[in-house]
Amino acid sequence: MLNENWMALIGKMGRIRCKTHGASGIAHVSVDIAAGMKAGGRKLDVLRYDIDCLEDGSASISYFVSRSVAKEFEMPTPDLELFDSKFENKYAAVFDRLTTVCAKCFAEHLKKTN
Repeated sequence: MLNENWMALIGKMGRIRCKTHGASGIAHVSVDIAAGMKAGGRKLDVLRYDIDCLEDGSASISYFVSRSVAKEFEMPTPDLELFDSKFENKYAAVFDRLTTVCAKCFAEHLKKTN
C-alpha cells in the first residue's frame, strides 16, 4: 500500500532521464511492474523490500516487486521490515527480474486505482 514512507524512498536510488519528467530519480521494480506501467495497465499489488546494506539501521536501497514475483522466488511478505545483506544474498536471483524506471512515473503509477 502506498504511503508517505514509500514516497520518501522513491527516487533516492540514482538518476535517469525520463521522456516525460526529464532528469529524475529511479526506482528498482520488477519487470512485470515496469511492463504494466509502459502499457498503462492496471496497477499490480506491489511489495517493498528495504535493504540495510550499510548495516546502519536505515534503508540503503529499496526494491519494489509484484506479489507474483515475490511468490515465484518464495520471498517473505515484508511488514515494514528492514532486511540485511543476507536477505539480498539469499534472493539474488530476483535481481535478474528487476529494472529501473523513472521514480516520478512510478509514483504516478502507484497512485492509480485499479
